Amino acid sequence: MNKIKNPGEKLLFFFGVILYCVIMYALESYCFVRTVFGIPCPGCGMTRAVMSMLRFDFSKALMYHPLLPLMPLMLLYFLFDGRLFGKRIDKIVLVFIAAAFALVWVLRLAGVIYSP
Repeated sequence: MNKIKNPGEKLLFFFGVILYCVIMYALESYCFVRTVFGIPCPGCGMTRAVMSMLRFDFSKALMYHPLLPLMPLMLLYFLFDGRLFGKRIDKIVLVFIAAAFALVWVLRLAGVIYSP
Protein backbone atom coordinates (compact mmCIF):
# COMPACT_ATOMS: atom_id res chain seq x y z
CA MET A 1 0.00 0.00 0.00
CA ASN A 2 1.18 3.51 -0.75
CA LYS A 3 2.24 5.71 2.15
CA ILE A 4 1.22 9.31 2.62
CA LYS A 5 4.25 11.47 1.88
CA ASN A 6 4.76 14.74 3.72
CA PRO A 7 1.71 14.37 6.02
CA GLY A 8 2.59 17.59 7.87
CA GLU A 9 2.60 19.63 4.67
CA LYS A 10 -0.68 18.09 3.55
CA LEU A 11 -2.28 18.80 6.92
CA LEU A 12 -1.04 22.40 6.74
CA PHE A 13 -2.47 22.73 3.23
CA PHE A 14 -5.81 21.29 4.39
CA PHE A 15 -6.05 23.80 7.24
CA GLY A 16 -5.05 26.57 4.82
CA VAL A 17 -7.98 25.63 2.60
CA ILE A 18 -10.29 25.65 5.63
CA LEU A 19 -8.98 29.10 6.65
CA TYR A 20 -9.50 30.37 3.10
CA CYS A 21 -13.11 29.11 3.13
CA VAL A 22 -13.77 30.78 6.49
CA ILE A 23 -12.34 34.10 5.27
CA MET A 24 -14.29 33.97 2.01
CA TYR A 25 -17.46 33.10 3.93
CA ALA A 26 -16.88 36.02 6.32
CA LEU A 27 -16.47 38.34 3.33
CA GLU A 28 -19.66 36.84 1.81
CA SER A 29 -17.67 35.94 -1.27
CA TYR A 30 -17.64 32.23 -2.02
CA CYS A 31 -15.28 32.13 -4.97
CA PHE A 32 -12.15 34.17 -5.57
CA VAL A 33 -12.34 33.65 -9.35
CA ARG A 34 -15.99 34.73 -9.49
CA THR A 35 -15.28 37.76 -7.31
CA VAL A 36 -12.35 38.92 -9.42
CA PHE A 37 -13.35 37.85 -12.94
CA GLY A 38 -17.14 37.60 -12.70
CA ILE A 39 -17.33 34.01 -13.96
CA PRO A 40 -17.58 30.78 -11.97
CA CYS A 41 -14.50 28.62 -11.62
CA PRO A 42 -14.64 24.85 -12.36
CA GLY A 43 -14.99 24.12 -8.65
CA CYS A 44 -17.55 26.83 -7.89
CA GLY A 45 -20.16 25.55 -5.47
CA MET A 46 -18.07 22.68 -4.12
CA THR A 47 -17.74 24.21 -0.64
CA ARG A 48 -21.49 24.78 -0.43
CA ALA A 49 -22.06 21.28 -1.81
CA VAL A 50 -19.93 19.77 0.96
CA MET A 51 -21.71 21.88 3.59
CA SER A 52 -25.11 20.75 2.26
CA MET A 53 -23.95 17.13 2.24
CA LEU A 54 -22.89 17.45 5.89
CA ARG A 55 -26.46 18.59 6.63
CA PHE A 56 -27.73 15.51 4.72
CA ASP A 57 -29.32 17.69 2.03
CA PHE A 58 -27.99 15.63 -0.88
CA SER A 59 -30.22 17.07 -3.60
CA LYS A 60 -29.09 20.60 -2.77
CA ALA A 61 -25.47 19.41 -2.54
CA LEU A 62 -25.63 17.97 -6.07
CA MET A 63 -27.31 21.14 -7.30
CA TYR A 64 -24.39 23.21 -6.02
CA HIS A 65 -21.87 20.92 -7.72
CA PRO A 66 -22.75 17.71 -9.58
CA LEU A 67 -19.23 16.30 -9.15
CA LEU A 68 -19.43 16.15 -5.37
CA PRO A 69 -19.33 12.31 -5.42
CA LEU A 70 -15.79 12.54 -6.86
CA MET A 71 -14.49 14.39 -3.77
CA PRO A 72 -13.47 11.27 -1.77
CA LEU A 73 -11.53 9.95 -4.76
CA MET A 74 -9.81 13.32 -5.29
CA LEU A 75 -8.94 13.44 -1.58
CA LEU A 76 -7.32 10.01 -1.80
CA TYR A 77 -5.30 11.11 -4.83
CA PHE A 78 -4.20 14.20 -2.91
CA LEU A 79 -3.16 12.18 0.13
CA PHE A 80 -1.26 9.54 -1.86
CA ASP A 81 0.37 11.90 -4.40
CA GLY A 82 -1.70 10.64 -7.32
CA ARG A 83 -0.67 7.01 -6.85
CA LEU A 84 -3.58 4.71 -6.05
CA PHE A 85 -4.15 2.06 -8.68
CA GLY A 86 -1.04 2.04 -10.84
CA LYS A 87 0.47 4.56 -13.19
CA ARG A 88 -1.70 3.84 -16.23
CA ILE A 89 -5.05 3.64 -14.40
CA ASP A 90 -4.22 6.68 -12.24
CA LYS A 91 -3.55 8.71 -15.37
CA ILE A 92 -6.89 7.66 -16.90
CA VAL A 93 -8.80 8.44 -13.69
CA LEU A 94 -7.16 11.86 -13.28
CA VAL A 95 -7.83 12.78 -16.93
CA PHE A 96 -11.46 11.69 -16.47
CA ILE A 97 -11.81 13.89 -13.36
CA ALA A 98 -10.25 16.88 -15.12
CA ALA A 99 -12.49 16.37 -18.17
CA ALA A 100 -15.57 16.10 -15.95
CA PHE A 101 -14.74 19.39 -14.23
CA ALA A 102 -14.08 21.05 -17.60
CA LEU A 103 -17.41 19.78 -18.95
CA VAL A 104 -19.36 21.03 -15.92
CA TRP A 105 -17.57 24.39 -16.19
CA VAL A 106 -18.43 24.79 -19.88
CA LEU A 107 -22.06 23.79 -19.25
CA ARG A 108 -22.27 26.37 -16.47
CA LEU A 109 -20.76 29.11 -18.61
CA ALA A 110 -23.26 28.22 -21.36
CA GLY A 111 -26.13 28.40 -18.85
CA VAL A 112 -27.14 24.78 -19.40
CA ILE A 113 -26.77 23.80 -15.73
CA TYR A 114 -27.13 25.78 -12.51
CA SER A 115 -24.26 28.04 -11.59
CA PRO A 116 -24.16 28.99 -7.90
